[in-house]
Amino acid sequence: MGNIDKEEFINGISCLVLRRKMSNWTQEIILTRYRQEAQRGRPYTWFNYQPINLPGYGETLSNCGRNCFDRSEAIAAHLQAEFGDKRLKIIDWGCNLGFFCFELAKLGHQVTGIDSNRENVELCRYLARTNDFPETPQFFHDKLSVETLSNYHDYDLVLCFSVLHHLGKQKVETLKKMAETYPHAYVEMDGAGYGFNLLFAFYWQLEEVLETNDRYGSGHRTRKTWYGSNRCNGNVYRNIKENNLVNSRGVFRVKRDGTTSVVKRELNTGGTHTWIQTDLSHEREMYRKLKGVRFFPQLLDSGTEKGFQWIELEYVKEDGCFSADELSLFYAYLAESNLFMLDLTTDSFLFSDGKLKVIDLESLFPVEHTLEDLIQVQTRRSSLSLDSYEKQLQYLLKRLGG
Repeated sequence: MGNIDKEEFINGISCLVLRRKMSNWTQEIILTRYRQEAQRGRPYTWFNYQPINLPGYGETLSNCGRNCFDRSEAIAAHLQAEFGDKRLKIIDWGCNLGFFCFELAKLGHQVTGIDSNRENVELCRYLARTNDFPETPQFFHDKLSVETLSNYHDYDLVLCFSVLHHLGKQKVETLKKMAETYPHAYVEMDGAGYGFNLLFAFYWQLEEVLETNDRYGSGHRTRKTWYGSNRCNGNVYRNIKENNLVNSRGVFRVKRDGTTSVVKRELNTGGTHTWIQTDLSHEREMYRKLKGVRFFPQLLDSGTEKGFQWIELEYVKEDGCFSADELSLFYAYLAESNLFMLDLTTDSFLFSDGKLKVIDLESLFPVEHTLEDLIQVQTRRSSLSLDSYEKQLQYLLKRLGG
């Protein structure tokens, strides 16, 4: 055994034994195992979570934990309406036993399935080898994360069903990366709002494809499958809000006809989304009032549709050429104009070729009486630590100027 590390050696042996066991799948072994899992008295296990809709596996259709056909049929119809007869490269993260991969492969799509359970992957590979498809789907063992998404980037569309809630604190960043990597997505989620508010921040086009109510534990659980797209009507959208991501709001860079702009949108919930009494309509009015002021990007358009309001702004390409003089001139302008920013986030101050542009005007308000009055009326706080122009200026000089 030489100098092989004990833990590494043990894991190596375990992996070797497991690989040998999993490489010996046969139809009889699969069906026997499936029956055993279905009879364990639970609604389902990972092994009978999905049916195997392939020749010779018909009994799994009634022994499976979830009715997957409702989703596959809804997705097939939606794909036809959205893409016509175009054959797509599709990736399924958390593919389980490969049901959706195989159904999409039958339609002629080029499909890849990824699962964190190596046993599932080996079983899917066996099923792919022993059945006929227009193009044989591929399967890989991996775990969904911000890092692993970079290894599977050349796809038109992603499926991600009941996976994101397993990611814990990494859910938002992983979803953001997923929306950047794949222009189109089908995502199934449960919980509050069935994930709509979260997906709304990352996919410009978002529509419900299907609502399901499958058994879960001793009862049932409602889930919704959404279609999200960042390529709509010839435009390409990308979320550009790096920090302070807020549900019910999205900030997108949009490219259309060779031009670039920024579109911000917010659901018409009738409430405020921060500790400041503000919403997107206030920000829109501030941009209108400040039209032509060089410190702010220009408002290009605005509107309301499908339950949300939006504003379109001039795009500012930041190069990081910080200028203390520009910042000082900006605060002199605020004081002279009786305007005050209640919330300071450094990513709202953009420098391009030494010139300052200030974005996110949701916290910019006119000072009608005193700063103290403004703070009390417009915030949920009784005081601010940065409650003067000079304090804010010195804070930003230190943070932005290094």
